[in-house]
Amino acid sequence: MCHVVINKESYADVARMLFKVYNTIKSWHKRFLKHGIKGLNDLPRSGRPPKVTNEKITKYMRGYGSRLIFISELIQTVYQCDGVLYTPSGMRSKARACRYSRKTPEPIHIRKDKVGEVIRWQRHMKPWISGAERAKFLLMVADQTIVAHDYYKRRGPWSPVGQRIHAPYFGSHQNTVVFGAVSRYNDQAFMSSPWFNKEETIRFLRLLLNRHDKVALILDRAGPHRSRMVSNFIQDNSDRLRVEYFPTGWPDLNATEECWNIFKQQPFMQQVCESVDDRIYTMMEFLRTHRFNVDVLQHMFTKPIAKTF
Repeated sequence: MCHVVINKESYADVARMLFKVYNTIKSWHKRFLKHGIKGLNDLPRSGRPPKVTNEKITKYMRGYGSRLIFISELIQTVYQCDGVLYTPSGMRSKARACRYSRKTPEPIHIRKDKVGEVIRWQRHMKPWISGAERAKFLLMVADQTIVAHDYYKRRGPWSPVGQRIHAPYFGSHQNTVVFGAVSRYNDQAFMSSPWFNKEETIRFLRLLLNRHDKVALILDRAGPHRSRMVSNFIQDNSDRLRVEYFPTGWPDLNATEECWNIFKQQPFMQQVCESVDDRIYTMMEFLRTHRFNVDVLQHMFTKPIAKTF
């Protein structure tokens, strides 16, 4: 009210300043002149009081701690404690009134290594990489991704209102595993396979050794990578192949993940092909000709925690 009482500004100017309507400012001024500063407080509203207050709902929601909260679970809790049965829409309104909002959770690896362990791994990798490069080994990071050929983004396409979308599919439910490896000098290698197992992993390692004399490779801790057959192959080729493993649950350290993000955003991943073989050919042709230009060391030592030391 200081703008109206002290500065002598008009109702219209104050309403424009506070993004309110003219009558609201005029009503506030009359209540202030009649009752003073207490007159600006909201009067008790009419209507039936709520059966369960927002403070009690907030207490129930805080009782879950850091665990995810679901509306159906909250409805059951309120019914057991207070005997009031809310509908899902009613409970969502109560949750919004308690300053809670619906979230899309970001998945995390349930066996994710702690930050301290990753810092120790990064400190270990710096001399390991320096020693491998002095011995003329090419540093590469590798990963694999699965492409489902019947995968179709439901929220991706657009069409006129009222028009039904027909999504063609192959009907074979066939998946293709793409193995990939990139180096700090922009050397890259990709291979497709219908399976992800220890035999195909060894075939991919042979592909890397055929292209380069010596390879220092960093893999994730997937089952085939840690199998006895793959370990024996690495040991038999120890003069040409050195292998280390990423920490569990930290895909941001692997630069190959950025290649997969670029690869799966390409338009041909959503286009319809005449056959699965055509889709695989288009995928591998893109991976063969496209240069991803990812910085391997930047992912390993600046994402996400290396700035702490």
